[in-house]
Amino acid sequence: MADDDIKIKSNLEKEIKNLKIEAGLNKNAYFQLEKTSKELAESEAKWHHLFEVLPVGVSILNEKREIIETNERLSEILGISTADIMKGTYQNRKYIHSDGSPMLPEEFPSNMAVLEQRIVRNKEIGIIKEDGSLLWTNVTAAPLSLIRGGWVVITTDITERKENEKKIEESTKKFKNIFDYSTVGVSLVCPKGKWLEVNNALCKITGLSREEMLKNEFNDITYEEDKELSIETSKKILSGEIDHGIIEKRYIHKDGHIVWVNLSIALVRDKNTNEPLYFVVHTEDITARKNAEEQLVVKIKELETMNTFMVDRELRIIELKTQIKELKEKIGEK
Repeated sequence: MADDDIKIKSNLEKEIKNLKIEAGLNKNAYFQLEKTSKELAESEAKWHHLFEVLPVGVSILNEKREIIETNERLSEILGISTADIMKGTYQNRKYIHSDGSPMLPEEFPSNMAVLEQRIVRNKEIGIIKEDGSLLWTNVTAAPLSLIRGGWVVITTDITERKENEKKIEESTKKFKNIFDYSTVGVSLVCPKGKWLEVNNALCKITGLSREEMLKNEFNDITYEEDKELSIETSKKILSGEIDHGIIEKRYIHKDGHIVWVNLSIALVRDKNTNEPLYFVVHTEDITARKNAEEQLVVKIKELETMNTFMVDRELRIIELKTQIKELKEKIGEK
């Protein structure tokens, strides 16, 4: 074989070998690409499923702050179709802060997040819908690294929570008004006897200020002889022996005189654990009644004494009349 033929053969063998290597590499690259594409498709499917089943509204914004994708939950929360959301019709609604003041566009979480380049968390927004009803939402906006200049906005419906908070606030105000303006003393007392809250009427009964009352326990101003009565009644209620207690006892007024009170005592327990939380005590000043009763007792004793005297006197008169009659009879015989 000529030298040229040998060289040609050698070159062909090298080229064939290189082609085989390249073909193998392309095959591996193909399989790797196919595997990556499959994994990407599975990842996108999982993301899309998660996107749709989330219990919160989710929207994706591009760098122009335009919504490019949203889930069905957001449509349910806002009460408008996905198509209308994409068109931006929701922007025509009125938006308010938690205090009821108007919310300006630049105060929207999505706008704040883009302009200030930061995550804006848990901003409460009230939305006045077309029918006048109020929708409350909690909104968080954050950058989305998957999309250049993109942002994700999470919207949660908190209308029920806000309505419950309003009901609780109204109920608390109502209770506070009843508590503060009641003509009867009302107090909350912890199981160990310390006052937790007192109203104006009770302060008037004891002569102490609210601050002075809250520094003390109820037995601190109880008349010494009545302290055990208070303790025993509290123990019976705490043990469940009785549901509530009604007792009459004496307080020592700030200026030193005795104040008679009628106490109606009930215990509030934790609904879940049944542990005692505090006593609710209604206090009525019965000093005037007690004084009247004492005066009546004195008067009855006086009348009884007088009656005894009158009876004795009447008996004495009868005895004297009898003696006189007997003397007359004796004189007549003579």
